[in-house]
Amino acid sequence: MKQLRSKAVKQTTHSAPLRMAPTAMMKILSQKQVAAGIALLVALALPLAAAAEVAPDYATATLSGDWGGTRSAAWRSGWAWDAALKVDGLSNRGGTASGSRSMSNVDLRLKADLGRIAGWQGATAYLHVLDDRGAGINARQTGSLMGVSNIEVPVATARIFHAWLQQNFLGDRISLLAGLYPIDAEFFA
Repeated sequence: MKQLRSKAVKQTTHSAPLRMAPTAMMKILSQKQVAAGIALLVALALPLAAAAEVAPDYATATLSGDWGGTRSAAWRSGWAWDAALKVDGLSNRGGTASGSRSMSNVDLRLKADLGRIAGWQGATAYLHVLDDRGAGINARQTGSLMGVSNIEVPVATARIFHAWLQQNFLGDRISLLAGLYPIDAEFFA
């Protein structure tokens, strides 16, 4: 019985440091506990920092490769870019008229890590340009209201699709983005 009461008293004395001054609290924590806490914080932070520094494997992930290390070097200095080309060659027999048409879609993307480029930590700039060419298979040949290609445009068009600046705060947990940003980019995959 006496042991139980003494343990209860000890437990209540350990809850008191929450109301103590920080110097009094540090006296209660042992040096080993402080060292273990610091080691845990460092261990949690290091893998995140190391993972952020690994460049993409352009040699295996892209058609044109790493360009002799140029793309990896650019990525390490804060620049990343890519381009995509889609070409549709379509032919139709029947409909309103028989014939063939071609259409193309070019995507050009540029991303700049402003922390690496200019020392503006947590800031990123992004530009995405679209260029669409080729029209007429729906209106002139198939007579379809639904369309046979999602890249057909009535007039050849080059346009800025994204152009924004983003600033991250609190270890990338909160961000503020300003610029041209289609909202479906968040939800459409």
